[in-house]
Amino acid sequence: MVCSPRTNDSYRKISPTHAACDAGTAFANVCDDHDFHMLKERRPALKRQSFLEFDNLAVDLFFCSEVLKLSSLHYGLWADPGAEPLTLDNLRAAQDRYTEALYQLIPEGTQNVLDVGCGLGDMARGLSSRGHSVTAISPDKNHGRYLHRFASNVRFVQARYQTFESTEKYDLVLMSESQNYFQPDICFEQTRRHLNAEGHLLVSGMFRKENTTPFPDFVNVEDDFISHGTRAGFELLENRDITQRVLPTLKLVHGAINTYVDPSLELLQRFMLTSAPVKMRAIAWLFKRQLAELKGIHQYLLAKTDPNVFEENASYRILLFRRAALRAAA
Repeated sequence: MVCSPRTNDSYRKISPTHAACDAGTAFANVCDDHDFHMLKERRPALKRQSFLEFDNLAVDLFFCSEVLKLSSLHYGLWADPGAEPLTLDNLRAAQDRYTEALYQLIPEGTQNVLDVGCGLGDMARGLSSRGHSVTAISPDKNHGRYLHRFASNVRFVQARYQTFESTEKYDLVLMSESQNYFQPDICFEQTRRHLNAEGHLLVSGMFRKENTTPFPDFVNVEDDFISHGTRAGFELLENRDITQRVLPTLKLVHGAINTYVDPSLELLQRFMLTSAPVKMRAIAWLFKRQLAELKGIHQYLLAKTDPNVFEENASYRILLFRRAALRAAA
């Protein structure tokens, strides 16, 4: 799962499906480049409600779950990269395979789980159905709404992990594509506070490679993240690189943007400019800020979903840690 540039206070994941739901992007071309550069400069400070949310409905989540019929926002785990056709059905199967792979890594005897950045709640629902007691947290209230539609027995807390408080201690802290929303020292410090003795941390998500500048929102670097864990008193039990098995999702999305989304939206824009130029210019003026934001999202998604750029500069890993006793200072 990948965070939207619209806000830093939401675990909103730039997944394959977010690209499709940002359907107004082509209109943003009527905005000048100055607007786009200003957007990039002020992006970290954006706090307002996204215009993709209205009347208590998150349009992107609705599109993912109701239109594309996806039960999750993550990249999935493809069985045979290169051989499987790049279709939505195979993406759905890959997402189911991904959640099952994480379930298989949960240590025996785990009873209560803290799901950090729960998204649509597929992991929380699955864990609950397997008999685990689950607390799911996210700063996005819409995640709670979607979660409770299907799993009323999962406790949802609207909170950021950095400030999350609980008197309960957990056997497992789960971070599925959510570890990049905080620095590694905060990650391990908070996790140590919330885990039982010898509890486990299961992290699955994207990491930057050393000395790479693309993907600045991938806060964590592979080896650095693991080193932070070791220093914080965590023992690494599993380190699986599944990059090759998530690349088909990026190829699917990147191809869809270039082949279908961009040409369709360009056609719509040309039609509007030709048939109703005054109205089009009025729309561009009235919604200048929103269109500039869409343009930024569009550029971000194109870079984020380029499989070649991803493979060169990032990896997708599943890491399982066990909380251990802190070593005494020398």
